[in-house]
Amino acid sequence: MKKILVLIVTLLFSIQLVISQETAPPTSKIIDAANLLNDLKILSADDMQGRQVGTEGGAKAREYVLKRFKDSGLQMFGSSYLQPFEFSARIGTKINGVNVIGFVKGKKNADKYIIVTAHYDHVGVRKGEVFNGADDNASGTSALFAMAEYFKKKQ
Repeated sequence: MKKILVLIVTLLFSIQLVISQETAPPTSKIIDAANLLNDLKILSADDMQGRQVGTEGGAKAREYVLKRFKDSGLQMFGSSYLQPFEFSARIGTKINGVNVIGFVKGKKNADKYIIVTAHYDHVGVRKGEVFNGADDNASGTSALFAMAEYFKKKQ
């Protein structure tokens, strides 16, 4: 009985210790890991409404992506980062969307560059449930911001 009591107390103490420890924020010598996670949290938040093309949530996500492109120091093609497009949904409805595209000029060859475009949209809201797409388009888009900042610094 004494052994079981000691085991239970030890187990409870261990669980308490694990729970009470805060997880260390992510770090990286190459990218701003905390900023990448913040971008991911913002893009996959419920108020982005799943970022579906043609919705208020999609427009809000696009504005955030546009801001991050500017903050990352990406240059625009022509006078805008925005590239409108149209497509037909499966039911035949025409939907207007907007891609966001920018670039970083090469360091050694200014006539060569890296193009950055964000696939920031997702499936939106279905049957009242927000499909956040954190492990899909939001994570990839967040990674693109981090890479764009890295290449801009190395330019």
